Amino acid sequence: MNTVRGPLLWLLRLGLGQEAGDAIAGQVYCSQAGLPLERLADKTFNKRFQKRFHTKVQIYAPYAYDAVAAIIEAMKAADSVEPDHYLPALKRLDFMGVTGEVAFDEHGDTKYGTVTLYRFQHGKLVAMQP
Repeated sequence: MNTVRGPLLWLLRLGLGQEAGDAIAGQVYCSQAGLPLERLADKTFNKRFQKRFHTKVQIYAPYAYDAVAAIIEAMKAADSVEPDHYLPALKRLDFMGVTGEVAFDEHGDTKYGTVTLYRFQHGKLVAMQP
């Protein structure tokens, strides 16, 4: 759980959304790294994850999946499992992952990071439209 959304989720579990109802609509916002499940590039990920692990997708699971896929792709490209050989290949990767396009810049940072803004609507957090 991240420090930005964690406290808000704690308040939600205490019933903030239900208690305040429409009084907080348009007044309380929250940001979260990443995309909501319904906006992932791989529309089958949620169903496949639940079938395999018998639990709901946790917030960063799609990104962990893409991170492992990136390392595997880099190992294939370098034809090696040695970090000194495959780490440079990460910078050249560009593939379609669960979350969308996965690629890194020369510093190793993701080129296509996302943040989603949420607002309260009828007592629930709802992702805002881009």
